[in-house]
Amino acid sequence: MSSVYERELKRLLSGDPEVVSRLSRKAPGYGILLEKPFLVVRAAGSLGIDILAVRGGIVLPIEVKSTSTGVVRISRSAKVQEQYRQYLELAARARIVPIYALRLKGARGDPWRILRPSEARIPRDMELFSEIPEIPTSRRGKPILRWDQGLELSAFLSSILNLVD
Repeated sequence: MSSVYERELKRLLSGDPEVVSRLSRKAPGYGILLEKPFLVVRAAGSLGIDILAVRGGIVLPIEVKSTSTGVVRISRSAKVQEQYRQYLELAARARIVPIYALRLKGARGDPWRILRPSEARIPRDMELFSEIPEIPTSRRGKPILRWDQGLELSAFLSSILNLVD
């Protein structure tokens, strides 16, 4: 089911008028994507990156997760844990900040929230990523994506896209 939301996010970030219009009713900040769209590649696979969005000097490597409960546990399977580890490693080598986009089904307002792994380093020239909240952990130290603790994607995009072009 995540593939439906991967496609939605790809079309949104690409500035697709239909998707931008629909989601702008819930979160007006998405309107900027009509003027300043990203080049977006859907890279679904086992690397931990579902979408790679690029605009100017901004690179957003995004792993997409969806939920109807507001919570996704990274520790639910060994495969997902390994994917998380590989994603962190790949991002560190490439000097990019890994982002998790969490889509809440049936949400009021902006259905998209973003979080970043606490282990991910933010390079000095990418300080704007520090506004993205860190992924919280369980009592056992395992990452848990909590939709209500994420940053609205529309707010993040508005702030970074107003800095470019």
